[in-house]
Amino acid sequence: MLLELRVSNLALIDHVELTFQPGLNVLTGETGAGKSILIHAIGLLLGERGAAEEVGLGKRAATVEGLFDIRNHPLSQQALSELGIPVEEDGMVVLSRREITADGRSRCRINGRMATVTMLRDIGRHLVDLHGQHEHQSLLRVEAHLDFLDAFAGDPCQRLRAQFREVYHALKDAEGRLRALLFDEKQRAQRVDMLQFQMQEIDAAQLGADEDTRLIEERARLVNAEKLRQAAQACLSLLAGGEGVGAMDAVGRAVALLRDMQSAESAAAAWTETLQTALYQLQDVAHELRTYLDKLEADPARLEEIEARLHLLTRLKRKYGDTIEQILQHRVRIEEELQSLLHRDAQVAELEQQRAALRQQLAALGQQLSDARRKAARNFEEAVVTHLKSLAMDNVKFAVQIEPLPRRDNLSHDGSIGARRAAADSAATASRATGRDDDGGDFHFTERGMDHIEFLLSPNPGQPLRPLARIASGGELSRVMLALKTALSRRHEIPVLIFDEIDVGIGGAAAEAVGVKLKELAQYAQVFCVTHLPQIARYADAHFSVRKDTTEERTTVTVTRLSEQERVHELARMLGGAQVTEATLRHAAELVGWKP
Repeated sequence: MLLELRVSNLALIDHVELTFQPGLNVLTGETGAGKSILIHAIGLLLGERGAAEEVGLGKRAATVEGLFDIRNHPLSQQALSELGIPVEEDGMVVLSRREITADGRSRCRINGRMATVTMLRDIGRHLVDLHGQHEHQSLLRVEAHLDFLDAFAGDPCQRLRAQFREVYHALKDAEGRLRALLFDEKQRAQRVDMLQFQMQEIDAAQLGADEDTRLIEERARLVNAEKLRQAAQACLSLLAGGEGVGAMDAVGRAVALLRDMQSAESAAAAWTETLQTALYQLQDVAHELRTYLDKLEADPARLEEIEARLHLLTRLKRKYGDTIEQILQHRVRIEEELQSLLHRDAQVAELEQQRAALRQQLAALGQQLSDARRKAARNFEEAVVTHLKSLAMDNVKFAVQIEPLPRRDNLSHDGSIGARRAAADSAATASRATGRDDDGGDFHFTERGMDHIEFLLSPNPGQPLRPLARIASGGELSRVMLALKTALSRRHEIPVLIFDEIDVGIGGAAAEAVGVKLKELAQYAQVFCVTHLPQIARYADAHFSVRKDTTEERTTVTVTRLSEQERVHELARMLGGAQVTEATLRHAAELVGWKP
């Protein structure tokens, strides 16, 4: 459960610290008082997007912190463990210190550790189910109905769905590779010719590793042969002596003199050794220079040969790669592609066999998934109807329609639930027998399975079951959503449920019924509810008032937990508007059973 919430510099909230308790926590206030800001603050803890515009005017950053107790929630503990975040011994966890700076940056921490918004979402989905304003409109999107049913069905269905999705993508990959092999025969022949030409051109060049580097160096020597000869000859003359004394002669004489000194000076031996070594090195260099001069000669024919070779390499680089290594790598790739094209028939046969096996596997998994959904649907219908009847919809009928996923032009709504179910069962049996997909003509699928699922509703006696999206009013949608949330929450034990204005479009007895249902739901989870109806607020275990205070300089939002007497005044305001009278006070006191 959510124990504490601290919000600073978020929109109109300067600083709010709230302590919550188990049961039903209700937030009330005038329209526009800032209740949605608090709900958004919790949403930020769950990984909702934040924006720089939400930071309070003149403030550096907005921060939100939440303290949760997860001692009795192993799924939340497991989610933290998988992210490498240890749980405190007392079972408490700070689900982030979420900070949004004025420049739009977002920082997250979980139990003091750096985290990401994705990590918040991964943990938050196990902790909080936030039903925001207008979320009941998701019931109007038929594609969302399948997700509701799968959530109710639980782990068995979710595992099958994950397996189906994995095989589905494997099939799509195999089909993509098959399409690539089966392109037009003329194009294939042209491609084969081009690849063979490229291979022959590269092979004819007989490329060597780093060949271009060696050729460039050799070309430089040939182009500068005369300059190199003059420099080498001059260097050799200085070493060996020409008309004068060379360096080697001078060092040799110095060595002889040092040897004569050794009888009287012990240090002369080391000097002699050093100079003798230098003499050997000078002699080696002189020998190498003579050899170099013997080999060095201008060779116009070789230079022309090198230039032609470098021109060839440059042309190949322009076509196949920036370096010889890249050209050779390209040669390997085109040989693989060429072999693939030349041996296409074998690969096509292999891929067709693989595709057939994947289709068969997909059909089997799809049927298992459909069976699991049909089994869960009956229990889901019963649970939803039970909750709807307790929400002042006494004569309601609710059904989950499951059909094989049709082609788009076959989708229709004739309202005949019995006939459509019979057709669905018949088609499901056929698909089980054939195991072919839409290309074979027997069933159609997406990555979510082979089923088209839609909720049907009959809110009043004498009305047939019709698609929910076509007949439900705003108030009925709110109650249907509450019934769905109740069914799902009991099933999966989400510890915190938040309903932001679940009372849209209802009043009177229906509002009273919603309040009772929220109170009932609060026995299984901690419930937060933003409401404008006293019939709902009366059932609060903790009642918070949200108020907007405006001065000439600024506007701020404050949140206060109400005492019993303050609750009576707040309910009186909700009953009578701005004018609180003795009559509304008495009525409010009766609603909460308070006696002064």
